Amino acid sequence: MADGDSDSGDELLQELLWTYGPCGQEDAVRAVCARELEPVVDDMWIDDAGNLIGFVGAAAGSGADAAQSRHRWTPAVGPGTGTRVMAHMDELSMLVKRVEPDGTINFPYVGRIKAAGRSEDELGRAVGRRLVELKILAGP
Repeated sequence: MADGDSDSGDELLQELLWTYGPCGQEDAVRAVCARELEPVVDDMWIDDAGNLIGFVGAAAGSGADAAQSRHRWTPAVGPGTGTRVMAHMDELSMLVKRVEPDGTINFPYVGRIKAAGRSEDELGRAVGRRLVELKILAGP
């Protein structure tokens, strides 16, 4: 992603939205995140739980020496010692419970949505609106 290029940001967001990543299968999303994170961190690793972690050194010991550091095992604790940014890599997985003969789809949590006659994009927007209405997702 190019710095300051909002189109690149839009493209990255679109790539992340279209990258396969249901719960427990986030490898493809993790690869995109790692590609974008790598140029801006001093160290990066995947922990035992599958979390992608990037470390930015704030002292003279950052950069090439950061990989030799003990920051992976002995994190500094206290005011002003670090900032953590966290985000989920997995997508909101939705299983279709049932498809009715009239083209209505039943989703857990969302309920019934008429799919017949709608494009994939239209159906996706309808599901998104319902998730916002139900306060499962935050609105724009």
